[in-house]
Amino acid sequence: MSRPKKKRGFRPIVVGDQRFRWRFRAGYDNSFMEISAEDTHGQKLIVTLLNWRDPWLNLAGFELIPNSIQFYTSVQNNPPVITSKFVRQAILFALSEGWQPNKKASAPLKIWYQDDKFSLLAEQVVSVPINPDSSMFRFKRGQLLLDFAYEPKGDTSMPAQDEIYQKHADKYDLLVMREDYQENILAALRTIHPLQNAEVVEFGAGTGRMTGIVAPYVKSILATDISEHMLAVADEKLTPQYPHLRLAVADNRQMPIKTASADITIAGWSFGHATVWYQDRWREEISQAVAEMKRVLRPGGVAIILETLGTGRETPNPPTDILADYYNWMENEQRFSHTWIRTDYQFESPEEADFLVRFFFGNDFADAVMKDKRVTLPECTGIWWLTV
Repeated sequence: MSRPKKKRGFRPIVVGDQRFRWRFRAGYDNSFMEISAEDTHGQKLIVTLLNWRDPWLNLAGFELIPNSIQFYTSVQNNPPVITSKFVRQAILFALSEGWQPNKKASAPLKIWYQDDKFSLLAEQVVSVPINPDSSMFRFKRGQLLLDFAYEPKGDTSMPAQDEIYQKHADKYDLLVMREDYQENILAALRTIHPLQNAEVVEFGAGTGRMTGIVAPYVKSILATDISEHMLAVADEKLTPQYPHLRLAVADNRQMPIKTASADITIAGWSFGHATVWYQDRWREEISQAVAEMKRVLRPGGVAIILETLGTGRETPNPPTDILADYYNWMENEQRFSHTWIRTDYQFESPEEADFLVRFFFGNDFADAVMKDKRVTLPECTGIWWLTV
């Protein structure tokens, strides 16, 4: 039998009928010792990270096979814990060893691969029980674990807004689904116009955050967005639940919808982007969109616009001067009525909060507002409406 080929510090060892390469090394944050074993065919990699500060209370590991990764943990006297930091370490190690998941590996950990970045979501991930009492650790279904490139290099700032809407719909949806955990939006909409039996057209629906709020109560809803990438997420999560929902790719300024065909037109956090993308002519751009909202409405219908009045704030204040001008324009020139509500975020964990806030709002904002490992984040939202 030929001797196994050595690989980057691994030493050959035989366990029963299986031949492995193995190695020890200090790892990552200088508190873990790494014990690695790989079979000679490269089909399996088993890694154990031992916390040498308290080795019998924290033993965790993972096993790699082609296109999947399995985590396990063993502890004594404490509940098993696998942290997002540990998952990150595991994946980084796997990548360094040449392990490559498919673009959409499904089991036991769902991994999306796009633009050299990995996004991980737990999909009923269960650890392998290795401790005597066979206790097991289970991730909450849908819990965000982490998102990362191999290692941050160069500019690690948040993606541009247009890049988010064209490439990062899944992560964006995770963020907005944590918004308004007190359900103030629905209550506010009901005070403006009855939802029961209403026919609704939504402008700039994105991944369907507002769509999902109103869809259970209305007669029909047509949700539109200029980004097919964003609408694909809305389609996957909402269309099976709501047969009266239709989705269409459309520009807010030129809606392919019949005149006087809706009772409510609504745009959530959509028109305000024009103040960034068209700084010199935002009035003209938003005027076209508002005109389309009015055109689509039947007499007595209502146009409703929601925009930010500050994330990380407990009292309302437009985040930028140009947004303040936009809001004043709606109130004074377009004659919209207005109010504001709190739409605070509630995240599953401090780690999830930190990741999602950094992803969308940027590192500087996250450093300022997420220092205390909070799971809630205050936010104020303005609501403007006009009856035609």
